[in-house]
Amino acid sequence: MAGRKLFDCIAPIYSRYFDFQKRMYQDALQTVASGISLDAYETILDVGCGTGAFAAVMLARGFTVTGIDTSEKMLQAARRKVMHPSARFLHADGGALPFTDGSFDIVFSSYVLHGLQPDERKNLYREMKRVAKHLVIVHDYNQTRSITTSIVEWAERGDYFRFIQAVEEEMRAGFSDLRVIPAADKANWYVGEI
Repeated sequence: MAGRKLFDCIAPIYSRYFDFQKRMYQDALQTVASGISLDAYETILDVGCGTGAFAAVMLARGFTVTGIDTSEKMLQAARRKVMHPSARFLHADGGALPFTDGSFDIVFSSYVLHGLQPDERKNLYREMKRVAKHLVIVHDYNQTRSITTSIVEWAERGDYFRFIQAVEEEMRAGFSDLRVIPAADKANWYVGEI
């Protein structure tokens, strides 16, 4: 509940960085292109979609995208910024995804898992895997970080510091194969295959 209120409060700030976030995702897609091809897939679920920047990038590449978030204010911004016939944005909790098994080719989440406690992360991995047909992709921090990131994550009171130590082990436990692909200086794609 506290996290939802926080993200409702900061949604207007996130909205201002929409174009910056789109460029970040476009750059990340170019960076990971040599390690993974997404061309064979059509549908994506974006867990923790925020204001819809990743959805906008993937829609421009021809994907059908469903974004979910627990923050209604983030979803309002996403609906305003990403008006596309192949997009839908729903209020939902990643811990109990309201979709049937294998509903999406890819389930994606960006900078969400580091904010969760270990049990919540493991549950989200299970739920993401359950609704994915092929891939679960976590775009999140790697071991390289700035002092600003450390301060912000400490203030957020998530599990950031344990997450960056445990993400690979946690995901290897739940996926048949895990690839770690650098996506930026301070971020990786953790790609779990179903």
